[in-house]
Amino acid sequence: MMPTSHFRGTLSGRRVAMAALVAASVLGAAGHARAVEPPDPESQTFAITGQELTGETRTLDGDGSVRTVVQAGVNGILTDVEDRERVLARALVKMTIAVNGSELREATVQYTQLGTNPITVTVQIDPCWFEYVNDREATAAEFGADVVTRIEEQAPRGTIEPCIKEWLAQRLALLGAKTAEPYVKQGILLVPPRS
Repeated sequence: MMPTSHFRGTLSGRRVAMAALVAASVLGAAGHARAVEPPDPESQTFAITGQELTGETRTLDGDGSVRTVVQAGVNGILTDVEDRERVLARALVKMTIAVNGSELREATVQYTQLGTNPITVTVQIDPCWFEYVNDREATAAEFGADVVTRIEEQAPRGTIEPCIKEWLAQRLALLGAKTAEPYVKQGILLVPPRS
C-alpha cells in the first residue's frame, strides 16, 4: 500500500504564502516526473496531516552531464499507523545525481530537518547509488536504509525521531528507484568518475 497524504485544517496569511511557495518550487519542476514504486517488502504505512511533496528536475551541465535532482518533503503530523507513533515532521530530503554518458560524476543527498532538533546533513552516496544501479540484485529498500545510516552517522545523536527515520528510509528508496530507473531500463552499467 502506498503511503497517503492528507491536508487538514486551515492556514492563513504568511503560512499560506510559504506553503504555496514550497509547493510551487517542489511541484513546479515535476512536469516530467514518473511514479516509480520501489519494492516494498516490509513497508510502514504513514498518515500525514499536513503536506507531503515530491519533485524532480533534470538539467544539462556545461560538461554534458545530465543532473537529476529529486526531492521529497513533509510538513505536518506524521503518524506511523502500524506502530501508532505520532510526531511533528518538517523535513526535506534532496538527492542529486549527475551522469555523463555512463560515467557517474556526482551522487549526494542533503537532508534538512526543522523544529526542535534542526539539522542539515549532506552525504556522498556515490558508492551506494553506483552499486544500486549496477547490481540487479540490489533493492530500493536496502538503498534507502543504507543512505539513512550515512545520514545518521553525520547527524548529532538522537536528532532524527524513529518515525521520521522510517519515513526518510521509504522516501529515499523511492527517490533512489526514480533516479536509477532510466539506467536500469536501458541496461547501462555505470563507471566510476575518472580521477
